[in-house]
Amino acid sequence: MTFEIESDVPMPQSHSRGSSYPLAQLKVGESFLIEGTRTANAVRSTFYARCKVLGIAILAREVDGGVRVWRKS
Repeated sequence: MTFEIESDVPMPQSHSRGSSYPLAQLKVGESFLIEGTRTANAVRSTFYARCKVLGIAILAREVDGGVRVWRKS
């Protein structure tokens, strides 16, 4: 497989809308519920990089109605 290297192709604008989850606002011991059928492992994987940037640790557990996320530190 070969690739053609091109110049002068503009990069698209970022469409990042930020996180809809309140990780940055959580204080230690506070939590929020993510309703639905996601697993705790999926939630931890989704939040891993963001928590690392924020310097926080979370705990995610499957509960009735979804996954609850607590801030540990």
